[in-house]
Amino acid sequence: SKTSEGRVEIMVRGKVEFTNDGDAVKSVDKRLMLEEFRDGQVQRITFTPGVNGALEKRYTLNGKDALMDQKAQQWLQGHMPLLIKTVLGGDAYVQRLMARGGVDAALSAIETGKPSHLQPELVDALARLGPLSDENQKRLLVAINAIGNDYDKSQTLRSVAAYQQLGSARKIQWLQTAAKLVNDY
Repeated sequence: SKTSEGRVEIMVRGKVEFTNDGDAVKSVDKRLMLEEFRDGQVQRITFTPGVNGALEKRYTLNGKDALMDQKAQQWLQGHMPLLIKTVLGGDAYVQRLMARGGVDAALSAIETGKPSHLQPELVDALARLGPLSDENQKRLLVAINAIGNDYDKSQTLRSVAAYQQLGSARKIQWLQTAAKLVNDY
């Protein structure tokens, strides 16, 4: 993923499991790597299987081994939603959020928009899970309106139209969002 701020790369080899009660890597059978280049620095963490199945972590800063201090831990936690979503995919990620906090948790993840390129896939996954209440449809449509590009907006609007039964007020909201599209999507 590239942004004006830098780039993030994730490499997944083999099977990865996350803890059920938190957003942490539980195990890998081959390798999982997260690397970010930002502000002239390169941070990387690599997870590999260790002796007796224990998880080994190697953190580097600018190519040199470094301690996982509080700042490094915060960096990793900030990227866990992207890491989990990349490994699990949008559907399983939304189901994970739903199991933890219901529709509200899934909508909150969509509304925060971090990382923003996850929003369309999460909106699609949530829309396909089944009917949402009118209030939750409203929140979902507000989140779609905040998506930064017309292509993703149009795709998510299509998902909502295909999988949600919208009442009159939500149909108007849907149409108002669609009317703001400036491209031919």
